[in-house]
Order: sequence, then C-alpha cells, then structure tokens
Amino acid sequence: MTIIPGAIAAFLIAAVYLMFLREMDIFEKEKKRFSIMCFILGALFTFLLIPLQMKFPIMEWLPSSGDFLTRFKFHFFAVAFFEEFVKILPFIIMLRLPKVMDESFDYIKYASVGALGFATVENVLYFSRSLHIIEGRAFYTAVLHMFTSSVIAYSIYYARVKKGKSIITSFALSYVLAVALHALYNALISESETHILGVAFVGV
Repeated sequence: MTIIPGAIAAFLIAAVYLMFLREMDIFEKEKKRFSIMCFILGALFTFLLIPLQMKFPIMEWLPSSGDFLTRFKFHFFAVAFFEEFVKILPFIIMLRLPKVMDESFDYIKYASVGALGFATVENVLYFSRSLHIIEGRAFYTAVLHMFTSSVIAYSIYYARVKKGKSIITSFALSYVLAVALHALYNALISESETHILGVAFVGV
C-alpha cells in the first residue's frame, strides 16, 4: 500500500515549490493564508475533472496511443483542455482580491500555487500506484503545470496593463497556447522514443 508514502511525497514536493515561490516574492510578500487558500482551491478543483470528463467523454472518442500527432490530439482535447481549465480557476478567484494581486509577480505566483494544488492531488493518485515516478513528477510535471498556468495568468496581466488589449482575447489565446504546450509535453513524455525530448522541453 503506497497511498500514505505517496501522499507524503506529493505534499513534500509541493512544499518545496511553495517555499521557492514565497522566496521569489521579494518586494511585497502577502500573508501565507492566501497561498494556502489558493493551494486548497487548486486541490479541490481537481475533482471537477470527473464530472467534466463524464459530460464530455472525449477520451472515449480519440485514440490515446499511436504516432506523435495521434498522441498530441488525444492529450490536447481529452486531457490538457480540461486540466488547464480546472487549474486556472483558483487564480481567477484570487483575481477578485485586488489587495492580494497587486504586483506582476503575484500573477505568476498564484497561478503556480493553484497549479501545485492540482499537481499534488494528481501526484497522490500516481504515487499510490507507483513510487518509481517521483523524480519525473517532481522535476518535470510539477514545473510544467506551473508554467502552463503562468502563461495564462501573465497574459491576463499583460492585457490589463497594455492599453487596447482585450483581456478576454488574451485569455482565450493564451489558454489555447497553454493547452498546446501541455499536450506537447504529454505526447512527448508518453512514449519511450520521445521521452527525452519531453524532458528537454521542460528544461527549456
């Protein structure tokens, strides 16, 4: 039974990144309760995937294995499209707190914290089946989740400060980009022939 050590590992991974994000917030650190709230929301919203994927059973409509393009289409429409949606919800809620989201780094910070909540629940599920993937989930997948959510968040910040930019348009375009990047990573990492390219992609 690996659920307990798996859960411990998942939360330790999250704790390291949460401490890093807090240290990166140099100029105006918010109270820890806001990060905790965002993290918990990220974890809770993960469970929205169940009704979403039941209502839109795209996994059943697309082949999940095959050549690279087949894998990319599956991960774009059946996986990343839904995951990026639930991951960005905590950040959108945090946007309603202007005293918290008062500098540019806060957009990346809270997008990443919400993504870490999601990644932690996902890691618990993966680690309960096997502990041999801890290093990959810690060094690659967690970073990928934070990065793609930050792409969306920072595009919203850019639209807010740039005159003439539509926040809705920026959100839509960056959402598609985040989903594509997420799907690209998944498609690369899911096959041994392209696995190293997925690792290199996260490194870049």
